[in-house]
Amino acid sequence: MAGGVSGADGMALDESGNLYVCDAGNGCVWAFDSHAVPLYRFKSCTEGRTLTNLAFGGEGNRGLFITDSSTGHILRADPGHAGKRMFSHAPA
Repeated sequence: MAGGVSGADGMALDESGNLYVCDAGNGCVWAFDSHAVPLYRFKSCTEGRTLTNLAFGGEGNRGLFITDSSTGHILRADPGHAGKRMFSHAPA
């Protein structure tokens, strides 16, 4: 990842195995495929540059919710892929 004030922070996987990573110092989220090839870059729509965590949720687990800790906002992106079910939410 590019340098900056801070490095990688929160991460999540989608159902296709793509990895989403908060770039805490650059105000964006990167999506990488299973070979670490960058697929997407979601840039914050706020003045904040400290995106620190993210999780899939909402209808069909298709929304990507992102914490901007410098502004206190929760941002939402629609990456076009559903998030992978978290281990803690898997049926027993």
